[in-house]
Amino acid sequence: VVDARGKPLKAFELEARAVASPEAVYAVDRMLVEVIDRGTGAAARGRLPQGLVVAGKSGTSSAYRDSWFAGFSGSHVAVVWVGRDDNQPTRLTGASGALAVWAGLMAGLETSAWNPPMPESLAEVWIDYAGGAMADPECGTDVVVVAVPRE
Repeated sequence: VVDARGKPLKAFELEARAVASPEAVYAVDRMLVEVIDRGTGAAARGRLPQGLVVAGKSGTSSAYRDSWFAGFSGSHVAVVWVGRDDNQPTRLTGASGALAVWAGLMAGLETSAWNPPMPESLAEVWIDYAGGAMADPECGTDVVVVAVPRE
């Protein structure tokens, strides 16, 4: 924490510890990429550089008071909130409000694609996006690759 002149006011000790397995984190992160590619974050694709892999999640509070979008690339994390200071509804969802701000912010950064190594205990399989059944990528138009535990 710094003051207006950049002088440190207080330093906080950082303590990091794993709270989830690398496999679980990787699988959830891959799901969050799908939010951008196929879900509520898909509108961001038109504003982001082609080929930039990002992940994120939208959020909307009750009565449309708050619009949220949290996401990351390979080198940046950003969370955007759109709301009113009088707690009145914005009538915006996470996808119709905060996502536009987030996408503009990320598009303006020199950032890298999210591309971590897959844990060796996982394998990639293709599934039908709508139904979730295993699929062959050459036999369908709506298939997605997911990470599952190796047998």
